[in-house]
Amino acid sequence: MAAADYAGFDQYLHEALALSAGRETVLRQPDWTAVDLLGLGGEREDDGGPLSGRFYNHFHNPLKPWAEAGLHVFGHSSSSARWMQDPAQSPGGHWAWPDARRFYLEALTAPDARTREAAAADLFRALGQIMHVVVDASVPEHVREDAHPFGVLSRAVSRAKAGNYEYWVSDQHNGETDAATADAEARFRARFLAAPIGVDTGIFRLPLPDGEPAARAPIGRLIDTDTYVPEAPDPNVTLGAAIGIAEVANANFFSEDTVTGQFPFPRRDLLTPNPRVAPRSPHVRAYLAKPAGQGLPVSVALAECATERAVGRWVATRSAPYPCADEAVWEETATHMLPRAVGYARGVLDYFFRGSMRVRRLSIRGGTTFIEIENLGDEEMSGVFDIYARPEAGTADERRERVVRVNGGAPATVAPRAVVTLPVTLAPAERPTPSQILVFRGRIGLEEDGVAAQVFTVPYVLIAQTSHTADLRERCGTIFEYPYRHELAWCDWRPTNPVTEGELITGRSANVIARVSLTPWNARAELVLDGVPVPAGVWQRQGDEPDPRGYRIRLSDATTLEVQLVDGTTVTSRVFGSISAESEASRIYTDSPAGSPPPWYVSATRYASIVMAAHPSYRLVSISGHPNPTDVRTDRFSVPYLVENLRVRDSHGELRYVQRWTDYAHVYWTAPPKGPVLLQEPLKTEFAALPYGPVPRVPVEAVLEREYRLGELDFLRAFVTPDVPPSTLTVVGRRESGT
Repeated sequence: MAAADYAGFDQYLHEALALSAGRETVLRQPDWTAVDLLGLGGEREDDGGPLSGRFYNHFHNPLKPWAEAGLHVFGHSSSSARWMQDPAQSPGGHWAWPDARRFYLEALTAPDARTREAAAADLFRALGQIMHVVVDASVPEHVREDAHPFGVLSRAVSRAKAGNYEYWVSDQHNGETDAATADAEARFRARFLAAPIGVDTGIFRLPLPDGEPAARAPIGRLIDTDTYVPEAPDPNVTLGAAIGIAEVANANFFSEDTVTGQFPFPRRDLLTPNPRVAPRSPHVRAYLAKPAGQGLPVSVALAECATERAVGRWVATRSAPYPCADEAVWEETATHMLPRAVGYARGVLDYFFRGSMRVRRLSIRGGTTFIEIENLGDEEMSGVFDIYARPEAGTADERRERVVRVNGGAPATVAPRAVVTLPVTLAPAERPTPSQILVFRGRIGLEEDGVAAQVFTVPYVLIAQTSHTADLRERCGTIFEYPYRHELAWCDWRPTNPVTEGELITGRSANVIARVSLTPWNARAELVLDGVPVPAGVWQRQGDEPDPRGYRIRLSDATTLEVQLVDGTTVTSRVFGSISAESEASRIYTDSPAGSPPPWYVSATRYASIVMAAHPSYRLVSISGHPNPTDVRTDRFSVPYLVENLRVRDSHGELRYVQRWTDYAHVYWTAPPKGPVLLQEPLKTEFAALPYGPVPRVPVEAVLEREYRLGELDFLRAFVTPDVPPSTLTVVGRRESGT
């Protein structure tokens, strides 16, 4: 079907109906596609008997009010502009514009795939039937109240290719053999259908006719814009694109039985001779052309036909040159009207699927998820928005499940080319996926019961940092304070060779990552993606290579990992900073008298420090096997006691672990003499023998857990994945080899 043979139609199937195979999607067995169903609708629109066929409602005289514009044969039939919107169509079922909208909504929202496919099949059959009605308005007989019975009669009793314009068009597709038919079809498409003449979409913003109760959607403007009017008919208004197709056909072409002045234009009395060879005869025939300045430049408006000459002898109203229509007249009509028929039929599809939206962003603020919806069209949208998840998207088992009520289910308005930010209510999904479809129901421009949809995926990537390791380089020393009453031994361990590892999680099967980089780039850093080093710390998509999943960063300074998606969304994460450890042990001498507490005591302190970036935030779960928080007191002896106190400070993105031991137990059985007490060996060795010695447990290991913002887990489960990505970060400081 020529009207569906353009990229926009396939785009509608992908983006507005989520048909992953586009125009090749089979919607009805055995192998009916959307294009096939459009064609089926075109054929079935003529259903019915000779006295009650649907075709009686395919007429519209644009010079009359719509209520009177239909055909007056066997009673008054409906105008085609009304008929294609009549939900009570009969015979042949209901295939009107409101029915198509109903089928569309069901094809978008029904949970079961088979139900949606059946609704989509009915949708395209309905659109095919509506397109047939619009195409019929390109036929002069259908817009000039001409039932053209004589053409039908001559077709039945005369030569094989007699009849009228519609029969002539049909004949151009046929040949004596299959090969000849294929050749004829190719020539016809190249000659008449290859360059469609479209319609100015501004016609859909014209107010509907005053008092018009039936044709309430502006789709009727494809047929009649009420621009070519009986009060002052001017065929030149039909030269532009903002005109109904019935107005073009009525003002510029004769029909077989309206050649004697029944309509103001074309004017027979102003036609000029154009002698040329008749298409079915070697003889020159008198043809008549329209003069310039009267609408379309039609060089073959009428012919002088032999049969009409005979009729003219006894029909007083027909005087020489006895005008009629023949193949040359029909070909001229087709040259002007068939490109418009294709363009206006496409206008049905374009208008039906015109509700164009884009989900710009979903974000969380204060625990509430917000959606930014951009209206890409030129008409205001005012109605209800819902988001449906698509479990098993793109498969025969795809389901639809409403997971989001936008704006609490209340109507919202989006101006043309504008963006609105609305809160969303998340509902638990059976199996949420990142594949979604935004569905709108409400007013689009002047159409009250519009439906629109847009397939989208949530622009999201989770940078899940899973581990950070570093070698700890040891330094030790001793301090003796004058007057030798305080002796201190210390060690610290500073990080070297820090390495951070993690995952990039999008929750999507499609490749969506466009760029990964370390910012700012540090020449001492190294970025590795999926085991492959990345030069200069920047990975850029080159084609259809898979998204990188695992990352590894070796760095000496803190940096930021930046991930950009193909839709322009950018997500960043500060890479882990550092881990370090320190310890000290001291012996302090006092001048306590005999009988008092011992004249000296020893103490040991050790701690580890972890510096984290503030975004994303983590909380400390445990360090060196100690859960956080901890305050453990243990009696060591009956009088002396040991206090073990694990303290964690978490502020400004810094986690600090401090563990302190103080031991008042007697170490020597006799008190030393008063005076300076010098350590005979480093305290490091002496205190290593104690159960709570000063050396930190190496490796120092901390377990941290990602802290999700309020509402973030619900967001992930609704839009990204039902299984929340890894959130545990393990930090390990290992003693450097040889220390």
